[in-house]
Amino acid sequence: MAVEYATIGSVSLPIRILGLNGGTGGQVATNLQVGNANRTDISQTGRGNAAAIQIFGDGNSAAIAQRGSNNVGQGLLVGSSVRFDLQQTGIGNQADLSVNAPGGANLQLRQDGNGNSLTGSVPGAANVVVNQVGNGLSADVTQVGVPKNISVQQVRAR
Repeated sequence: MAVEYATIGSVSLPIRILGLNGGTGGQVATNLQVGNANRTDISQTGRGNAAAIQIFGDGNSAAIAQRGSNNVGQGLLVGSSVRFDLQQTGIGNQADLSVNAPGGANLQLRQDGNGNSLTGSVPGAANVVVNQVGNGLSADVTQVGVPKNISVQQVRAR
């Protein structure tokens, strides 16, 4: 995993570098928010799509909605009062998150379908809700530091 360092004030933070690896023929969408009170919405339909959002600042919000198979959704969030929503519907989708929000963040992640996976690193103050429905699901959320709420619910489809 490649790491870059962002410096905010006198604090240096390790940040994973986002790499988009969507399947062939898919759409690629990226957005970088720098500043405060920004909003980004990305919606993709089909197979092999990739979407990445990078947020640096306070009061920013972003949403990614992907419908189809083998899609990749990624979010890197640094700041306070940040909100990120990711919804993936289909099979074989992947979500990767890295959050450093000392002043708080809200993350809502939902994956519906078989073989979906989620990885996340949450060293700051964040409320994280993960809902996965399907078979062969994977969720790995690493937490470090200040108190936070993390809720992971996996429901096996019948």
